[in-house]
Amino acid sequence: MTQFVSASTRRSTGSVAIASIAAFMLAACSSSDGVSAPKSGTPTRLDVSTNGLSLDGIGATDSVRATVRDADGNATEATVTWTVENATIAQVNASGSVAAVVGKSAGVTHVRATAAGFTSDVEIRVIGVKGLALQDSAVTVRVGDAQQIAAILDADPSAKRGLTFTSSNPAIASVNADGFVSGLAAGSATITVASVADARIAATAKVTVNPARAVSFAPGLSAITLWAGDSRTLTADADVDATQTHGIVWSIENSDVATITENGELSAVAAGTTIIHATSAADPRAQASLVLTVLPARSVTVAPDAVSITTGAQQQLAATVVIEKGLSTSVTWSSSDGTVATVTTDGLVTAVGSGAATITATSTVDASRSGSAAVTVTDAPVGGIAVRATRKSK
Repeated sequence: MTQFVSASTRRSTGSVAIASIAAFMLAACSSSDGVSAPKSGTPTRLDVSTNGLSLDGIGATDSVRATVRDADGNATEATVTWTVENATIAQVNASGSVAAVVGKSAGVTHVRATAAGFTSDVEIRVIGVKGLALQDSAVTVRVGDAQQIAAILDADPSAKRGLTFTSSNPAIASVNADGFVSGLAAGSATITVASVADARIAATAKVTVNPARAVSFAPGLSAITLWAGDSRTLTADADVDATQTHGIVWSIENSDVATITENGELSAVAAGTTIIHATSAADPRAQASLVLTVLPARSVTVAPDAVSITTGAQQQLAATVVIEKGLSTSVTWSSSDGTVATVTTDGLVTAVGSGAATITATSTVDASRSGSAAVTVTDAPVGGIAVRATRKSK
């Protein structure tokens, strides 16, 4: 409790100075003019226990005692009434000679004690917070992120400067005692910041929580299958803040099964299973994964792979298909030039005219797998003389 220097004690009908001089003159002349001094027990002044109170915040309380005394300094019985100059700053709860003073708002006022025609004033100073402002009234965070809400207090130097933080929806955004807001789920919440010294001094900030930064592949893509020796370029999208890079960092758990470059170019090495990770370059917490299965290489080979025959002759070709167990090993046959050579569904080649053609066997399960044979057709000799047919143009 801080005490101040000045206070006044006075009669309501005249100043203390005049009363004191009168008392002195009466005492000096009592033997000669028959005027007697104040009798013992007659109130001559009103004392208070302190000249001033300093309350350290709204709701803080302290007390003042008022005592009526006679000329000998003895306390006398007298009714004390209490009043306050500004009830918005301080409240007085009186019980006889003792008054409890409660701080209501920051400022300075006076409490007055009145008894036996005397009054005495006590200065009341309530130290408190005058205002509070937030640096940002709207805050946006991602799920999993945290951001501090900064508050600026307008307060007396010795006022309590503590703050309380509360969230209207802790399941969306929680806030700790230091004002750090954590995004927990997409949505919105209101953060209320209040002064510890005066809970009426408060401000709010709207918090919007966006989904966590994320990485995604094409919709529905969670696993891929390749065959040993195959390659594929992968792409992924990074949902990050507008100011952040959308780059992806690629990695693979088992490089004996497959490898991947920094650009997402995937190469199947050997049969097996592994996991591919696509990680946001802006936020390593954002990641997506793919299961990769590498199967033994599919292949189609044609035997013989080179044939030289004469017109009218035939040659049987055979196709061998290497593919997963349970899948069809059938092929479709085709000729690059039917005027040179034709081929049946069973791979029987017939030479039609001189020239060169390619006979291709394509897997019916995987059209990207095929094998071929080079066919060269020459004119058949007639009586030891080769006869070449010529075509007349129409």
